[in-house]
Amino acid sequence: MAILVEDILALACLLLQPTWPLLALASLATTVALTSSEKLPERTGGVVFAVLLGPLLTSAYRKNAMLHAGDAAHSILWVLASAQALGNLLVHSTVFLIASTALAWAAGLSLWPSIVFLVVQQSCQRCRSFRSYAHCFSFAEVMFWSQSSAFLAALTTQGFRDGYDSWRPTCAFWTVLATCGLIFMLFTACFDALAAHGFAPLLAAAATALLFLLWGLSEQLSDGAIWWFLGYLSQMENLWCLLFQWPLLLIAGVASIEMLSRRLQVESLMKKHIVRKSFHVLAICLFAPLLMSGQADFLALSQLVATLLFIALEVCRICKAPLYEQQNKFLSKYLDKREDISQDLVLTPLYLLLGCSLPVWLELSAASNIAVELRRWSGLLLIGLGDSCAALFGIRFGGIKWPGSHRTLVGTAAFLLSIACATWIFLPLEGMHWPFFLTTALAALLEVYTNTVDNLALPLFFCTFLKALEMRQPEV
Repeated sequence: MAILVEDILALACLLLQPTWPLLALASLATTVALTSSEKLPERTGGVVFAVLLGPLLTSAYRKNAMLHAGDAAHSILWVLASAQALGNLLVHSTVFLIASTALAWAAGLSLWPSIVFLVVQQSCQRCRSFRSYAHCFSFAEVMFWSQSSAFLAALTTQGFRDGYDSWRPTCAFWTVLATCGLIFMLFTACFDALAAHGFAPLLAAAATALLFLLWGLSEQLSDGAIWWFLGYLSQMENLWCLLFQWPLLLIAGVASIEMLSRRLQVESLMKKHIVRKSFHVLAICLFAPLLMSGQADFLALSQLVATLLFIALEVCRICKAPLYEQQNKFLSKYLDKREDISQDLVLTPLYLLLGCSLPVWLELSAASNIAVELRRWSGLLLIGLGDSCAALFGIRFGGIKWPGSHRTLVGTAAFLLSIACATWIFLPLEGMHWPFFLTTALAALLEVYTNTVDNLALPLFFCTFLKALEMRQPEV
């Protein structure tokens, strides 16, 4: 194991916000990457990138409305959590959990959110699902899922302990709804252990919906979250148009892709990619109109519902719930050659949705400006447009490859040019020209060399780096 290109990019991001906890974590991760390669499992990838990304993100977004609630988003807590995960990567021991909790308390962080964060992260990394499907996850993916789950659990703990009075209603509703995804997974495991088997996800969904309904009818959020949400919908412009537009686009898009896959029967790499990248185009068609009309918060809530639905469907498939065979038949036509539907989790559709959604979630309830809009659009630009053009042009016209990568120079050029053209047409860049193009160029380099899922890595790195650059330019 050595320092990879994605690790160098993470260290470059660190130079924009060099605090001593982040520098200490970077030193520790670099030492492990350079000296302990024989002890690391397969598919570990860029250790420094995986360990630093979460703390760098929370450090850059520390003043964001979505992360305002208490110490759940404190960069020191995330540094300790990443150090704990790094230790567990080498030796599984509760000593790291105890030490991290003690250091969090010594740093003056709130005890209960810190304990919840660290315990949930360790529990996720040791849970049966990650062990059973370890071959489906890189270390960076494990870090993403475990720290996201830990953050949601700690954030919800903070909200229930202190109340949601100081929270923005959209953030509170989003947080509790996202936490319901964790509760659904927990209930599924419990019902499965009680021999419910194929019906475990259905029972878990019913129990989770009941809990959310009880919270929604309580008065923790204004006069009740359900009534707040109905009032929020009633104030939206063109709501009925959206309610018809999305189903029609989705049905027409999936039907068109299905017809395309039947017409392109020849198993060639180019034709396979045309079908797969058609879903990226569909994502742009679904999400871009709301960003263009300034309805980013509603889009964030809608994307969260879609993400929870994707997770629930995949859980139903692996638990062999009713109709799982029909799911397998449909998904098998669009799978990557590296995925085996009989043994693997099918995460590609979920990662596409997350890649488009994460930048929107990070800017939830943020005051709109040029930098915020660029980050909100980054998922669609990088994953929906850039990645698709890079793959198609690289396969069709690419010849010269990057050293040590299967990506081509033509593909990278298509990545950069497509994003530049779309940004020039749809988004203003007043005062953000060089930060945007520098960040896009580094994201292109990450796309070439990343060893983890680019649908997750690219938008998270882009948002973190561009936010860090913005913090160094107060006038922007």
